[in-house]
Amino acid sequence: MSSARVIWIDLETFAHATEEPEKVFKALSFLLPEGGEKLVSRETAQGHYRNIIIIYKAKLTDKKTIEWFLRMLSERMNGEDKKRLSQLFDMRFDNSGILYLRFDKQEAFLGRLKLSESEDVIRVRIRFAAHPISKELIEEICLDRGLMIK
Repeated sequence: MSSARVIWIDLETFAHATEEPEKVFKALSFLLPEGGEKLVSRETAQGHYRNIIIIYKAKLTDKKTIEWFLRMLSERMNGEDKKRLSQLFDMRFDNSGILYLRFDKQEAFLGRLKLSESEDVIRVRIRFAAHPISKELIEEICLDRGLMIK
């Protein structure tokens, strides 16, 4: 019997020059457990027009936090998004075992979790380890965990 587990979760978002960094940080914090703000790193980059961009990143690696995150996704994602993720699973999962999600940054700031295809998002990468790695196994795990519905 194959087994799979999540070994890490990366989150990343950008505060552009036209945004208030505190609000972007608050949006990212919505996807983190209590006290998770200390997991966030901050980098500064320069945009095409020399505008300052702040990059916020967090990496979740301990089992308890990963479990919290997966449960949070299951509870906060609405049925429409879970169905959409199921329909787009082939485009959101790669052969190296990573599931790619994009959540609307403005919705997260307002305390809601909403998948998005726009550029103004919080990017989430969920890395599964499985032997052997298979799309079908990870899809079944996502269905069982309540991250997707058919």
